[in-house]
Amino acid sequence: MIGCLTALAVTSAGAQGARRDGRWEVKKVSDYKMDGNKVNWSVACDQMTGAGEFVYSADTYTGTMRVKSQGKEMTMKYAGKRLGDCTK
Repeated sequence: MIGCLTALAVTSAGAQGARRDGRWEVKKVSDYKMDGNKVNWSVACDQMTGAGEFVYSADTYTGTMRVKSQGKEMTMKYAGKRLGDCTK
């Protein structure tokens, strides 16, 4: 996926609307912590809990998010690279 992220999208406030199609909404983001180039957080919804970590460098990032829902667990891994300035 190629897209532009706003400053709000990469903050704890931006995580409140994690999904736009109305199926679920993050009810609580907690333990949000930025330490140098690392960001950690926890999330909770009606039937899901999770935690994640992203590590940023000058033009790349990697991350992992683990979620638990209805007795099942899932781990998602992320990686991205800056391709250039966003166009309007």
